[in-house]
Amino acid sequence: MIMRFEEKLEKEFMDDYFDKNIFMVRTGLLLAAFLYAVFGILDIWIIPETKKVVWFIRYAVVCPLIIIVFISSYYNFFRKYMQFVLSITCFIAGLGIVLMIALAKESELGFNLYYSGLILVIIATYSLFRLRFIYAFLTSLLIVISYEIVGVFVQELFDVAFFSTKKAIFISNNFFFISANIIGMFAAYSFEFLTRKEFIQRRTIEVQKKQVEDNNSLITIQKDQIADTNAVLAEKNREMEQIISTTSHDLRSPLMNIQGYSELMAVSAEEMASVLRSKDIPGEIKEEISIIADGSISEYAESIKISTHKMNSLLNGIVKLSHTGLVEIKKEYIDMDILISDIAATIEFQKREAGANIEISKLPSCVGDRSQIDQLFSNIIGNALKYLCPDRSGIIKVSGYKEKERTVYCVEDNGIGIAPDNQKKIFGLFQQIDKKSTGEGIGLTIVHRILERHNGKIWIESEPGKESRFYISLPDEEGRSLA
Repeated sequence: MIMRFEEKLEKEFMDDYFDKNIFMVRTGLLLAAFLYAVFGILDIWIIPETKKVVWFIRYAVVCPLIIIVFISSYYNFFRKYMQFVLSITCFIAGLGIVLMIALAKESELGFNLYYSGLILVIIATYSLFRLRFIYAFLTSLLIVISYEIVGVFVQELFDVAFFSTKKAIFISNNFFFISANIIGMFAAYSFEFLTRKEFIQRRTIEVQKKQVEDNNSLITIQKDQIADTNAVLAEKNREMEQIISTTSHDLRSPLMNIQGYSELMAVSAEEMASVLRSKDIPGEIKEEISIIADGSISEYAESIKISTHKMNSLLNGIVKLSHTGLVEIKKEYIDMDILISDIAATIEFQKREAGANIEISKLPSCVGDRSQIDQLFSNIIGNALKYLCPDRSGIIKVSGYKEKERTVYCVEDNGIGIAPDNQKKIFGLFQQIDKKSTGEGIGLTIVHRILERHNGKIWIESEPGKESRFYISLPDEEGRSLA
């Protein structure tokens, strides 16, 4: 029956309960003092012979006590002792009426009628003063017990005949008291229960609100940190781009010199061989120099030329790859039917040379950086052309479909296929399936980098010697918002 939280929470609840109800308590005290005093007018007619003693109880004891409690409510100590002080006040107010009944003469109306004043006190105890259930119940119980004591030992109502009017009134009054207490108990218990429930709900909301505010503050801080980090990264990217550009330029200059001198070496060796053929030189010397001029020098020069060309291709690849990661992404709505058709038109010459055919199905649109999505599909379709099987006519198919919140595209070819061991390796830097193949070995690395920046995915289904299918998955949320 006693409702209570754990100690710390109970203290918070009582402070909150006090703050929310103190105005009602003060109003109730003033109203109680006023009514307790006004009912003194009835004493003139109801208990004319004992009215002076009753007035002493009303105006010298109970009403001053209520006024003192009202004034005390403005002091700090009242917050802690409010429930106890109000309980004592209600009990004394009820006890005052019990004494009035006890003092009234049997010939006066108040002897039998003042019980109704007790009912008013009980109602006020349960409702007007915002007493907690246990305090209200105990206070009302003590008031009723006081009345029972007066009825039995002072008025001696149990000594009269069973069917007498006095005993009937006494029993009737007890029924009223019991009923008033039951109703009051239910009201007080419900009020305290709902008040505690509302307090917990409000406190939970406040805690959640505080958490949301803290999270929002943290998000704001993180956004600022991310913005600062992005600014630093942007600056570092610009510096990196400058370094890569400068380094590639600086490396190309000596490479071009090496390549140029290797070509000159090859020309000089040819001239030397020509001179040897036309001059009268001893046979042994001529043969020895011819071996060097016609063989070693030309071979070395060709090796140097191939190596410098390879180094130049690697530098081009590094520059392309760095640009892919550094260029700012500008997302837009992309009509993939148009984009793939443009790619097919661009590689028309290579397609004819390979004797291949490109079949393009109706494609769903997507959202992304147009130039990077163009490069992505150009690289994949270009690889498909490069690795077609020479024993059969090449067919490349491009299709697409929607899947939940993503758009999936498929580039399928009937080329040489990719072995399972190589299906992950091919996305690595400078990785090539066929070592004899021309190219820089970074096409699929760039594809992977572009998809990372677009929150995309790529996977392969391939059967060596038969076919390969490259699946590209891109998020679809932004596409719906822009459509």
